[in-house]
Amino acid sequence: MIYFQEMLMKAAVSNEQRAEYTRRRAEWKPPATVKILAEYMVPTGANKVVIIYETSDIWDIGAMRVPWLDYFNVDVFPAISMEEVIKMAPNVSRFMGVRGET
Repeated sequence: MIYFQEMLMKAAVSNEQRAEYTRRRAEWKPPATVKILAEYMVPTGANKVVIIYETSDIWDIGAMRVPWLDYFNVDVFPAISMEEVIKMAPNVSRFMGVRGET
């Protein structure tokens, strides 16, 4: 399954802690069962990091999230490709009670 991890830096994080995060991130390795598909820093005033990864082990979600909780508020969501959404659309519409063509 593919997951979208959004990490928003906490407001109380100092410049020294930001530097420490960068150092830690450079040395950190994800679990062996995680395949990182993309990772981006979004240079907004709040500094946001987005990681898209694939794993079949549900415990990897915690392993990807916990190391960064001292610097970031971390949210993780399952992600589905638009190609799959389009394929499932007729069934999803019926299941969710969406009116229209079925």
